[in-house]
Amino acid sequence: NCGAGIFRKKLIDCPNLNIINAHAGKLPLYRNMNVVDWALYNNEPVIGTVHLVDTGIDTGNILYEEPLNLGNFNDIITARESAFDQVAKILGKVVLAFSKGEITPKIQTVEGRNWYIMHDYFKSIYQQRINK
Repeated sequence: NCGAGIFRKKLIDCPNLNIINAHAGKLPLYRNMNVVDWALYNNEPVIGTVHLVDTGIDTGNILYEEPLNLGNFNDIITARESAFDQVAKILGKVVLAFSKGEITPKIQTVEGRNWYIMHDYFKSIYQQRINK
């Protein structure tokens, strides 16, 4: 998927088709948008998650998780770009391992949280914090 948008149920339900997404947030805790920004704002680690796409938003079975290295960035935008690059690089090895049957999908059993576009006010608070 990697940013291709929301897929219709008819496509998702095609036999023998798995749509896989690279998500720069720990699922199910960080679903939807600006999850890198919100994890950093909340002083939590940014975890890259590769998951199967279902009819929900970031609710599909988890294939793989890996902490992302975002320790040396001076702003949210650069950190977010790096997180997207890192999780995209993880995707290839996960697709290969999944296709070989080496990965068992893990059902998201905990209710998650949807995050939305971070307001500039919160971005400024985060920026002040990292400038100290």
